[in-house]
Amino acid sequence: MSRSRSKEGATPDADYGWRWGEVVEGSRNNVKCKFCEIIVTGGITRLEEHLAVEKGNVKGCENVFAEVRKKIVEQLKEYHKEKGKAEEERIIRGKNMIRRP
Repeated sequence: MSRSRSKEGATPDADYGWRWGEVVEGSRNNVKCKFCEIIVTGGITRLEEHLAVEKGNVKGCENVFAEVRKKIVEQLKEYHKEKGKAEEERIIRGKNMIRRP
């Protein structure tokens, strides 16, 4: 699941979070929540954390629908799982490249 935008600046259709946020003009990392109108800095992942009401990086949205929150939570779990696998593979590749005398 890609988190980057295309060269034309379009938002990725496959990312469910974009249904509930819109890019703030002039800043590619600021996204406005369609439920509460708060501007979240940090891009679509941070907006999804806001919608999932995840503690830590951003204040949770008090107006998000329960079914939207549930779907966003599932999507974030998958994203973090994929990110963890990619990090693990990167570490393994790095260990394989280390030459020992």
